[in-house]
Amino acid sequence: MLNRGRMRRYLGRRWRSLFPFGAGLYFFLMLIGLPANGGEPAYAVVDLGKYSEATAINDSGEVVGSIRVDGGDIHAFLYSNGRVHDLGTLGGMRSNAKGINAAGLVVGWSDTGGVTQGARSSGRAFIYAGGTMRAMELDKQTADVPGRADARDINSLGQIAIDVPGMRAAIWSSGVTQYLGTLVPKGAGYPLGKQMNPDGSSKELKSFGEGYTEACRINDSGAVVGFAASPDGHQHAFLFSNGTLRDLNMPGWKNSHAKDLNSRGQVVGSFNLEEGQLRAFFYSNGEMKDLGVPSGYKHSSANGINISGQIVGSAHNVSGGGFLWIGVESRAFLYEKGQWIDLSTRVNLAGSGLTELFDAERINARGQIIGKAMGPGAYHAYLLTPLRIESTSSETK
Repeated sequence: MLNRGRMRRYLGRRWRSLFPFGAGLYFFLMLIGLPANGGEPAYAVVDLGKYSEATAINDSGEVVGSIRVDGGDIHAFLYSNGRVHDLGTLGGMRSNAKGINAAGLVVGWSDTGGVTQGARSSGRAFIYAGGTMRAMELDKQTADVPGRADARDINSLGQIAIDVPGMRAAIWSSGVTQYLGTLVPKGAGYPLGKQMNPDGSSKELKSFGEGYTEACRINDSGAVVGFAASPDGHQHAFLFSNGTLRDLNMPGWKNSHAKDLNSRGQVVGSFNLEEGQLRAFFYSNGEMKDLGVPSGYKHSSANGINISGQIVGSAHNVSGGGFLWIGVESRAFLYEKGQWIDLSTRVNLAGSGLTELFDAERINARGQIIGKAMGPGAYHAYLLTPLRIESTSSETK
């Protein structure tokens, strides 16, 4: 069982220790052998490298993300034609690719090497095309605040979901920035918590701004999902479609985040119950569904969905309570036809260098899955490619 600090790093937070780019980039295509459940494997697995994180995949199976390179810097990468390509940076030490469309255009964020107020590293949203990374030409208000603009995803029309200064989500297209709005009405404000005074008394703090929005994904219709500040002081999942920002939070939910959507407008994400349990959700045509959790687990999250409605995510258990997390047990899962499928039982990891699939991030129309895995003492990104249509399910609570 992993301790709290290690699992936090493995579940998407970048490490700062040094590791060479060339080491660990060995790819294993497992076409024979038996997976953990004793049946024939349903997926071939490719190890995308030590200290790598995959964030997006297109329907051609091209993958983008970030990887630790020589000297310990973190660079955006593109996995294409069986190779991991270092996309470099805009001059700084760090970059991260976050979206890729059908044409292979890549977007993300890169450090530029400059320094802004408070010694913050400066950075820009980027587009990578034709072997070149270039900073996005944003509107003057956005471009003049370094380190804040971040490209999150790109659709087949070239529309890009971005986060901009003032913590606002927007859609960028052909030089025009369309802001999505917020969930907090003008003048309403939202609570920020309590200020404790030296005499033991406290004061409720409140913001009278309009809150913030953060984009995660955009589909080919220009619909965007993410999360936003709400008037109750929590974060709520949202869907922006046809010019309207819709709050997807349901009664009894404390916080919620929308993580992905498909071209049919179906949305997946996760929410917290008041007692703290994390659960996956599926939203379609105005109806919300709690996906529950796989048998044997307390928590679940949904991270990605494809056009067929297949959903990927993870399930986990936490030892301890409150702030005293002692350890986390996590597994990557596929959800389809009302059932949770443990992906570790569908693939043979023997000889791959990977020991455990602990999260699944995205799934494309072909059923290829990207996510995070453990190897000896390090996390790795992986790519699963289906070998046949087959299903082994786990009971859902």
